[in-house]
Amino acid sequence: MTEKDSGVSILYLFLGTLGMIMVALAGLNMIQAEDSTTWVMMILIGIIVVVNYVYYLERKAGMSNKAIWGQSGVLIASIIGYAFWVL
Repeated sequence: MTEKDSGVSILYLFLGTLGMIMVALAGLNMIQAEDSTTWVMMILIGIIVVVNYVYYLERKAGMSNKAIWGQSGVLIASIIGYAFWVL
């Protein structure tokens, strides 16, 4: 991977992390508004599937495990922080 490709990959990694955080927070917000357990389970399963697929694609693209675990930590910390703050 060239240095130019590395910078672009880091940009896409950042945007992917931001997108996953926004989807997860929107899902948590919907969970707070909905009373149906069916919708809650569908939202949670959907978030898990999307996150796992994005991590799979990043591994396949050659991203390092350190970057992927760092991204996972940011996602988990933001979801936990939001859950404690709002829910």
